[in-house]
Amino acid sequence: MAYSSSGTKLVTWSQDQAETVALSYILGLGGKLDLSKKICLLINADFYAANADWGNVREISFGHITGKTEIDYYYQYQNYRTINLSAGLGFRF
Repeated sequence: MAYSSSGTKLVTWSQDQAETVALSYILGLGGKLDLSKKICLLINADFYAANADWGNVREISFGHITGKTEIDYYYQYQNYRTINLSAGLGFRF
């Protein structure tokens, strides 16, 4: 990385768009509790997960002070995990 005499660096990065396909899954658990003949409590919990990876993602950097252009390729791996909790009241008519 190039620095000016003041220690400042000025670089522009450009990253190509990357696409991937990942396997995901969701597990859910729900329940109902009758509070009366007309009202019930509904609860639900879901767990979602996916593992995605991208290979050969191109990144280009241009140093404005030196005029040097660098091209790098890298690999990225990302874990996705979410938990969704919900509750509600149900009414019977």
